[in-house]
Amino acid sequence: MSVISPTTPAELKINSKFCGGKYIQPEFLSKLIQKPPNEKGFRDYISSVFFNDIDQDNRSLEEIFLDYMFHNFEFSLTHEYSLEKTSCFLEISHKIFKDSFKNRLSYEKSFDFFRDVIVQHSLFRPPHSILVFNLEEIKNITDLFLSTFFKHYTLYLLAYTPIIHKEIVTYEMFKTRFPICLNLDPMTAKEVNKIEQPVLREYLIDKETGLTKEELEEIMKGDSLHHVPMKKREEWLVLKAEREQKEKIDRVMKKEIEKLYQKLEQGIKMQDEEFLNKVNDFKAGKKK
Repeated sequence: MSVISPTTPAELKINSKFCGGKYIQPEFLSKLIQKPPNEKGFRDYISSVFFNDIDQDNRSLEEIFLDYMFHNFEFSLTHEYSLEKTSCFLEISHKIFKDSFKNRLSYEKSFDFFRDVIVQHSLFRPPHSILVFNLEEIKNITDLFLSTFFKHYTLYLLAYTPIIHKEIVTYEMFKTRFPICLNLDPMTAKEVNKIEQPVLREYLIDKETGLTKEELEEIMKGDSLHHVPMKKREEWLVLKAEREQKEKIDRVMKKEIEKLYQKLEQGIKMQDEEFLNKVNDFKAGKKK
């Protein structure tokens, strides 16, 4: 689904940079200016001017723009703008809406663009600007856009964000491959023994015994399927005895060190108390 942006059929041969009478004809507006305003007639007219062959998927986006334009049309009727001034104001509204989302302008840049367009139609300085709106009207229009269009600018921007379809292509990052541990073919699915894979076995075996963790656990339980040579078993028993002896020595040394620290702390405490007593006795003797 592509984004819909209100544009003119065949650009309507735009030759002038000023708004008014190019898209919306004042003569046709005279048929719509009534109270209450002819909403259906106005929406049909604006739709025929700014949209051509709209897809059904884009109807919701067209309705957003038509709601926006009709609200501004009601504003011009409330302030009793002339037909020419109403045409200019509606075309300015269209220009702000179209260029903001077509060029993906941020809130700040869109407001700067709005300000430039309004100034361009509020000063008599041909050929740079023309006088259409006075100072009071500019204030009212600015308040209108701040309280409606720019207040909900983020929602408008999200609604008119085009949907982009991206195709993601993967590529081989590493030249070497690890062995596949599981065959995913449903017909021949069979788990591969990871121990038989040289690359994986290097990380799975115990460096000292050459056995995996599972094999060692089986040996400790006594139901191992692996035949361990007697010489290797004797070596393990010797290592176990040495390890237990070292742990016992470490426990005894730890206790002795703790006792030594306690005696040292008691000695320091007694020495400090004796020193303080001598100092107090010395001070007491001076006072006498």
